[in-house]
Parts: sequence; C-alpha cells; structure tokens
Amino acid sequence: MAVTRYPVGKLKKFLSEETDSYDAKIALNIISNVVFMSMIMTIAKSWAGQGQIDMSIFQRYLTLWLRNFGIAFCMQSLIVHPTARFAMRLVHSRQNQCVAVEEAE
Repeated sequence: MAVTRYPVGKLKKFLSEETDSYDAKIALNIISNVVFMSMIMTIAKSWAGQGQIDMSIFQRYLTLWLRNFGIAFCMQSLIVHPTARFAMRLVHSRQNQCVAVEEAE
C-alpha cells in the first residue's frame, strides 16, 4: 500500500470531485489500490520467482495481470476490507463507551 499511495492519490483526485459521496470515494480507493498493487505484484512476483530480471514477463503480462487482479480484488472485497471495517467498528465502539463512562462520572 505504501508504494501505491502516491499514484492512487493522484488517480482519486483526477477521477473524483468534492461532491462525491464517501462510499464512492472508498470504492474508487479500493479499485485503484487493487489495480496498482496487482500491476506491481505481477512484475515483482515473476522476477522473484525466476530469481532474475527477465523481460519475458512483458510478453505475457496481460494474462498474468488479469489473473492477479481477479485474485486481489476478491481478496480485498471479501476478506481484507470487511475484516478491517469490523475491527475499526470495534475500536470506535470501545472508544465511545470510554467517553460515555468518563462523561457519566
């Protein structure tokens, strides 16, 4: 995510407006992160797996990238983001309980 933060930020500014809803911005963020991460991981995985930098990856890049994009999108939409949202919901509910207890005292 750290590597994709800058290009995703630029893409979000280009494609979204201030009047867009929060959900639309989150959806754009998820999709653009998955696109950039799958692009980078397609090249990095091939180079790491072969143990050398081989330019043959670019000959079959499109088919490899489409497969990696599908896998990354399913993982992000079905596992990663719901888990993160659940964890953040727990954190915020506990913070709200602590604030309510402090205000009651």
